[in-house]
Amino acid sequence: MRNPFAMFCLLIVIGLPNLVVADEAGGSIEIRLTAREVDPSETSLLLLPSETDLVEGNAAVVMLRLIGGENPFMRDLAPKIRDLLTLQPDDPRIEKEFAFDRIYHELSRAALMRNAAWEYQLDRGRELLLPDLQSHRYIAGFGLSLWIRNAVTNQDASLAIDGVRTQLACARHVSRTPVLVNQMVGVDIALMSVERLESMVGNAWVPNLYWPLAMLPDSLVDLQAALQWESASLRRSLPSLGDSMPPIGDPVWSRIVNEFSDLMVSSGAFVNTETEAMVLRMTLLVAAKKELPAMQLYSEKELSQMPEMEWVMRWILHVSNRVNYQIQAASSLEPPQAIPALLEIQKRNAKMKNDLGAPGVPFVESPADVYLSTARFNRLIKLLQVVEAIRHELAINGGEFPASLDAITGLAIPRDPLTGKAFRYQQRKRVATIETPPVDGITESMQRRISKTYEIRINE
Repeated sequence: MRNPFAMFCLLIVIGLPNLVVADEAGGSIEIRLTAREVDPSETSLLLLPSETDLVEGNAAVVMLRLIGGENPFMRDLAPKIRDLLTLQPDDPRIEKEFAFDRIYHELSRAALMRNAAWEYQLDRGRELLLPDLQSHRYIAGFGLSLWIRNAVTNQDASLAIDGVRTQLACARHVSRTPVLVNQMVGVDIALMSVERLESMVGNAWVPNLYWPLAMLPDSLVDLQAALQWESASLRRSLPSLGDSMPPIGDPVWSRIVNEFSDLMVSSGAFVNTETEAMVLRMTLLVAAKKELPAMQLYSEKELSQMPEMEWVMRWILHVSNRVNYQIQAASSLEPPQAIPALLEIQKRNAKMKNDLGAPGVPFVESPADVYLSTARFNRLIKLLQVVEAIRHELAINGGEFPASLDAITGLAIPRDPLTGKAFRYQQRKRVATIETPPVDGITESMQRRISKTYEIRINE
């Protein structure tokens, strides 16, 4: 028969996955611009469906139908879709193997639906099953990306823009749930749209997209709702815990510990050696004995009546609640204030993990990284908006780059939303560069992931 406290000590600090968008590093991209003014007569060009065009319906039903059963895309095309994206646009294998028109029609229909009710069993907490997420990345992500690229290759502006509009709408639909991993997949799909936009802006056959880019929302996801659900999900994953803490010394605490242990096992937790388990048990108990009284939530008499496993379990629950609340509060600030606050929380989380000798913590371990990953979409959209402002200036300034961003007339120039600073701009003869400013305090790998440089050349 298992010792529940021993299992608890083995598994308690395995923690949550470190959720970060798994996309490529930012890097540098060349963009060739054909001068073109913002068209004042254009009044209908949008990169998300207009509110007036939306119809009642559940987009989730349409999107789930595409990935269910014996769908030929998931069976035959999905396994090789990423390989097709690596081929040159004119490779004959794409035309031969990429049958996507019917799926595109359905995704376009879903994009125009007002709602997406996924009907996940949110009361299951961390045991929630999300089998469809990877499929959405393949259909709404890679599949739509290849479809848009084909439209770009054929220089069909209307079709390419409609493809981006459909992909961004589907990204928003995927994230219409408070589950954090859904939000991250939604961001991942939206970033694929950014890649397609990078290949479109500046082309002679593409209208100036300054205003359509400006009208996009800052985010397609609701990170605050996801963090609130994340805060509640641990409690919802422990059925015996209920809505409030059981009485001190109640035998139900043994069941709570077992449920927590089972939860960690189902999350992929590994079991240490017996010696490591004993060390971890003592480390956790020492931490709980030190910190739980300092929280001033229990009297000395109440503390004296708690079994050891209850000390540790209560301590973990209180710490989890506190850290989750701090993450929510910091994330509600404007980005230049939110980022340093989240970095400080992330630093404390790392210290706790290190002090406990644990491979994880039972809350979002790297909240700053999650925040930056979701905020990258808005940053890149604003950067592309500046590129289109430069394109407009080329058209009204005799084909010459502006000496500085301040020299651009008639259009507002957005600043970097993460730092509040101006995007960095340099120009020399027929080449200009514009790049995101560095974000203070983040790791080099994250800096690379969220940074972007555009080298802009003029099409002669």
